[in-house]
Amino acid sequence: MKPGAHTANELAAAWLVRRDAGLTPAETRELALWLEKSPDHRQAWEEAQAVWQGVTRPDAIFKETVLEELARWEAQKRERRRRLVPFLTLSTLAAAAALVLVFRTPDPVSTGTQAPAFVQRPQQQRLEDGSRVQLNAATEIEVDFTPSKRRVRLLRGEAHFDVAKDAARPFMVAVGALSVEAVGTEFSVRIEPDNLDVLVTEGKVKVVASRRSEAPAAVLPLAAGQFVAIPLSDEPVLPAAGRAVSPEQIDEALAWRTMRVEFSGTPLADVIWLFNEKGRIKLKLSDPSLGRLRVSGTYWVNNAEGFARLLENGFSIRAERTGESEILLRPLAEGG
Repeated sequence: MKPGAHTANELAAAWLVRRDAGLTPAETRELALWLEKSPDHRQAWEEAQAVWQGVTRPDAIFKETVLEELARWEAQKRERRRRLVPFLTLSTLAAAAALVLVFRTPDPVSTGTQAPAFVQRPQQQRLEDGSRVQLNAATEIEVDFTPSKRRVRLLRGEAHFDVAKDAARPFMVAVGALSVEAVGTEFSVRIEPDNLDVLVTEGKVKVVASRRSEAPAAVLPLAAGQFVAIPLSDEPVLPAAGRAVSPEQIDEALAWRTMRVEFSGTPLADVIWLFNEKGRIKLKLSDPSLGRLRVSGTYWVNNAEGFARLLENGFSIRAERTGESEILLRPLAEGG
């Protein structure tokens, strides 16, 4: 498509995808100018946000849209396995096509339910130095960048940082008397009630414990694949070394960064279709009438086993493992 030939809806979708990846201050100003340029731009932007955020949900689950999202998620998962870093970023106009499909695709999933499914991602921000941060739910940060330092205060919650390299300005994440410092690497920091958890997924960092006295700060180096939990106090004591963790443990610790899908009064048959499209473990119904049950909630799309357990707790359903990659769902009264 030639420059200038994009429709307002396509441009709004592209901007929304770019915002999801994190806008720089310059891009934020550019978006504001684009919105002011035409009422059509503003209307397209509001419609795109409504669909993306679930404020005004579409009338059906759009199969093509969800499949586009799943295909993109799978590609990112393969990259994560290669680098041990799951990072969901959509940054091109082509990537916006799936969002535009929400406005255009007429074919609903299987039963044609009026209850939608839509994809949710962790909140993402791109900082002014090019670093990226993903925030778990209820996470707050404060950013303080100057020509000589890059400092982020983690006020609560959990965040994963992908740090842009800048040897002249080390990157620091501060929590009380503790800080995690890096030049260019990837790591997660989580505030627990009593501990500060640090997990390094790429490169190296150093955890620094400041002292109120004149004694030098304590320093603990950590490399990729290492984890540490540090008791929070005014005079924190660092352990002697970090603990090695497996790729599987890293995946589990960072599961909050994977794609989620929200359902509202959606037939179980449609929900199972989505899990089966995504997952290695397939869900089957012993009785087709179970497919008419209505399901609501937000679920990790790669955790069919967890979803089956939720069904057991919330419905009169028994989940039975009938093979290495299959779970049979049947009425609780069926066979006891």
